[in-house]
Order: sequence, then structure tokens, then C-alpha cells
Amino acid sequence: MLGFKPFKFIRQMGGMNNHLYKIVGEDNRTLLLKIYVNDGHSRLERESRACKYLTKKLFPVPKVIFIDSKRYFGIFSFIKGRPKKAENVNKNDISVMVDFITNLESCRPRYKSFLKTTTPYLSLSDYVNYLDERLKSLRVSLEAGDYDNQARTFIEDVSLVEYLEARRDKLTQDINKSKCSKKLEVNKLVLSPLDFGPHNMLFNKKGEATFIDLEKFGWDDPTHVIVSFINHIQTSKMSLENKKLFLRLYFEKSNYSKSVFERLTKIYQIDELGWIAFLACTMVTEKLQHYLDTQPHISKDNYINGQIREIKKRLEDKQDLSSLM
Repeated sequence: MLGFKPFKFIRQMGGMNNHLYKIVGEDNRTLLLKIYVNDGHSRLERESRACKYLTKKLFPVPKVIFIDSKRYFGIFSFIKGRPKKAENVNKNDISVMVDFITNLESCRPRYKSFLKTTTPYLSLSDYVNYLDERLKSLRVSLEAGDYDNQARTFIEDVSLVEYLEARRDKLTQDINKSKCSKKLEVNKLVLSPLDFGPHNMLFNKKGEATFIDLEKFGWDDPTHVIVSFINHIQTSKMSLENKKLFLRLYFEKSNYSKSVFERLTKIYQIDELGWIAFLACTMVTEKLQHYLDTQPHISKDNYINGQIREIKKRLEDKQDLSSLM
């Protein structure tokens, strides 16, 4: 392959849904082998298309070297660097993230060139539907006894499902009255990485960032990636100051700032409820075991305690959007 002769394969940490290997060549050149899980989300297709397109547009993303659609793997340039914890992100990092999103919004390839994101939210009701799916899954798993005892006890003690349903009902009434509740037309959608934040960026020694993990990439509501970034489990420890800076810079630079602001004020809290339900669902026995199998350095008790602490924090915070604006 392009005169590259592999010498050894080194398993890389991360890649909960996929397997990652650093390939070292006989001449010490390095590449990344990514073996994708074939779960119906077209992860290989999404990421390879995104990287090819964005490389041509000079975005800082990995370069595609080779793709095998039948055996479902890809080989990419190997990026030296490490992700940052959300609490260690600085103001320059925030500016780089905003530039990535707003520059991506400006790209207008043919609509058929890309799929929608893996979970596109094209109307405000899509956020409610996602929460409903999580709540249904929660109830089914609880009734089936499909939870670790510690997780089950916590969920029942705080009446989590009932609380989320009550909050959903109140917020849904406001959403249904909104003038911006209609489904977005195609020309209002933007390209989005969806799973976005410092956890999917690699920073080299100079502090320069490369954006990775584009396997959910596609067309989506511009609001979705913004609200997901703010509420994401991976950015929960980011300082309030940096979250405010992210929003301020985004609204200054984005051509979609007005429509995003209108929609963001409506769905911020319903999306937060979706994340709480998601966190509870990660403790279902089957999903819990899958995570522990892919992250052998983490103990079950530590993981469950961490998820419970995060849910408690979000329930206690009850932060509304005004605190970020």
C-alpha cells in the first residue's frame, strides 16, 4: 500500500465502538488502522467522506489513506497528540472549536453528498421523542430487573423516571406553542460532527488541534451540535466561563446565530433531560458490561458511582440557559 510495509500493530486506547491500532512501518512511518463496528450507522462511510471533503477544504482532520468497505476498516494518517479534559481547555481552544463549527456551517456541498447525522434533530419535537425513547428504555429495564442493585436503588429513591416525565410534560407544552417548532427545510441544515468537544480533539505539543471521530458526521439542525456540546457528559466539567465564551463567540461568528438562539432557548432544558436519561441508561446491565469490556482499567463500582454523581449534579444544578448568556 503506497510502498508502506507494516512492521507492528499497537492497540490504542479509546474507541469504545471501534478498534484502533497504530501501524508502525519498516521505515518508522506511522498510520492509524480503525476497525469499525457495523451497527447500521454507516460509521466508516460517514467518517471517510467527512475526512476526504474536509481535507480538501483545509480543515484540521485526519487524512484518508485507504478504505475497505467490505471488511469495514479504514487507514488514516496517524495524529500525534492527546485530547484535553474539559476543565483544562483554554480560551484559545474555545476559539478554535468555534471556528471549526462556524466554518463547517459555511460549507455547502450537494445535499446528497452526505447523510444526515446518526441522530438528526430536524424539529423541536425530535428532542422530545429522543427523551421519550430513553424514558421507555428506562422503564422497561427497571421492570425487567436489568440494573445493578446500586443503580436501581438510586433511580428509584430519587423517582428519576417520574421526575423526568413531569419536567418533559411541562417543557413540551412550551415547545408546542413555539413559532419555531416546525421541521427545518433542507436549506436550513448544516454539516455537523455531532459528537463534538475536546474529547474528540488531539492537541500536539504546540497546542494545535486536530478534530477526530467524525463517524456521526452529516446534515443536522445547527442548534443540535451547540446544545449537545453544552450538555455533553464530556464537557460537564468545563468552566462556566468557557461555556459562556463558546456561546458568545459562536453567536458573533455564525450566520445561523439568530435561528440557533431562538431554538436553543426552547430545547436547552429538554436536551439536558435527555442527557440525564442517557446517563441512567448507561447503567443497564448489558450496556454497563459492554463499557467495562472496552475500558478494562475502570472498575464497575467506580463507573456506577461516577454516573450517579453526574446525574445528581445535573438534578441539583437545574441551570437554565440564562446563566450561560
